Amino acid sequence: MNKLISGLIAFTALVFTSCNNNEKSSHENHSGNHSVDSPDSHATTNQSPQPQKVAVAFKTTDPAISASVNKILGSYLAIKNALASDNAETAAVAAKSLSEILATIDKSRLSAEQKSAFDKSEQGLSEHSVQIAANAGEIKLQRNHFILLSNAAYELAKNFGGGETLYHMHCPMANNNQGALWISESIEIKNPYFGSEMLTCGSVEEQIQ
Repeated sequence: MNKLISGLIAFTALVFTSCNNNEKSSHENHSGNHSVDSPDSHATTNQSPQPQKVAVAFKTTDPAISASVNKILGSYLAIKNALASDNAETAAVAAKSLSEILATIDKSRLSAEQKSAFDKSEQGLSEHSVQIAANAGEIKLQRNHFILLSNAAYELAKNFGGGETLYHMHCPMANNNQGALWISESIEIKNPYFGSEMLTCGSVEEQIQ
């Protein structure tokens, strides 16, 4: 019996050792309403010095499309930065801008393959930018929509680029501890899902260029 108990203790210790201690603390303190006693005590940065490099899928794109995609992702990044700064009103303004840019896209300039890829991103970008714009006073709701907006922006960036090097970031505590991604123009982690509550929580997963 003692050997069995010792074996279970050893196994449990191994599992917990493999997890990031700061992330464990954050999981315990950010479940439910994500309340904390001290934001700094839960901040965790798992930044890889050399994230995996991802090449953009469509190397040749109509210049007008490229310019529009750059504007779309520019507005997305403005939303991201606003949420990281806990600024719901600025996020709403940037989301409205993103929605307006989407409405100006001339899809006739896209090849069939490009249009298929763009359409898949457009649906998420359109739906969730509208919701973020409409909820300037509800930053928690904005952040929920930002999860799905980011998924769409990530696919858009991988397919068409953004006119600059972009980084795919990941927060393990977002989305009720299921994890969520975001795209950043900087390798420095500034978490849009928690803002000042846990600004540096996350990891750099990929470099898109």
